[in-house]
Amino acid sequence: MSAENYYKEITITASAGPSYISGFYEDYLQDGMSYGIGAFYNLPFLNSNTYFLGGLSFSSYEMLVNSNSMLQQYDIYAGGMFAYPLMSYIFINTGITLRGIYSMLDTENTKRHETTIKPGYSVFIGGMTYLGRGVGLFINAEYRMSELSSEKFKTAELRGGLTYNFGDYREDIESRLNADKKIALFDRGISEFRNKNFNEAKKLFSDLHQMDSEYPGLDYYLQRVAEIEENRKTAEQYLSQKNSLKAIPYLASCSPYIKDCELKLIQQRKILMSNITAWEKEGINLYDNRQYKECIIMMEKILLVDPENKSANIYLPRAVKRNRAIESLQSE
Repeated sequence: MSAENYYKEITITASAGPSYISGFYEDYLQDGMSYGIGAFYNLPFLNSNTYFLGGLSFSSYEMLVNSNSMLQQYDIYAGGMFAYPLMSYIFINTGITLRGIYSMLDTENTKRHETTIKPGYSVFIGGMTYLGRGVGLFINAEYRMSELSSEKFKTAELRGGLTYNFGDYREDIESRLNADKKIALFDRGISEFRNKNFNEAKKLFSDLHQMDSEYPGLDYYLQRVAEIEENRKTAEQYLSQKNSLKAIPYLASCSPYIKDCELKLIQQRKILMSNITAWEKEGINLYDNRQYKECIIMMEKILLVDPENKSANIYLPRAVKRNRAIESLQSE
């Protein structure tokens, strides 16, 4: 199962929890508390969810016969851990550690002060959840065993605490900044697009695409940019051929977004405007002579040059209606 690893590189931990004694010393010591600070380091060359861990812990236990008599233990530990993602933000983890344990026993009634250093080990299983901004929570159930005065000293600990990963904190901040930058680029691109600053809008959308090719809504505007550029190219080709009538539809399609196209559209319509009166007469004659198809072509040509032309707006729908009626009768 794939999930983002929020615990890359070094993660700092701080924990605390109850420590329950079992075995021989259960009759002599009360359950105590355990505290720890540590770190784990991602080992991606082994597995993306494999870690080396190490740290320090402290445990304290009161004697049953006298609460002023205590056993204190200081651990230095190192080991390995594997964390498996259940969900994007939730991991289960298990591991083993080797320990160097310094034990210090103080008894009030006998005034004894004994110290010893013994090796030990622990195994644990638990879970971690990532909260964001580099901070996470974890809880572990841990079984620890060492030797104390020739007897096995066994404890079961339940530890909870915090994790902190500065690298992920930095990534989280950068991600939030990038999110704000993406929003700004997208909004500016739309604004420039609407204000007919086509080249600037195209650049902004292109910059956003490089940052996030799947940004919501971006694909629509990139397609619009491609369509507009294609229409402008086609219009320029017809203009180079001195074919204003064929250039006008393409200029009209890109003029709402490109100022140069708008100016050229006005210019080409102005050039052809002197033909409107003759075209009107020809179109009306075609209508009167029941040449509806030819009338439709003429009226559409007039509207390309003069979209508000009254004659064309009256006769075009009439010619279309009559032509459809004739075609319907012919098909029966």
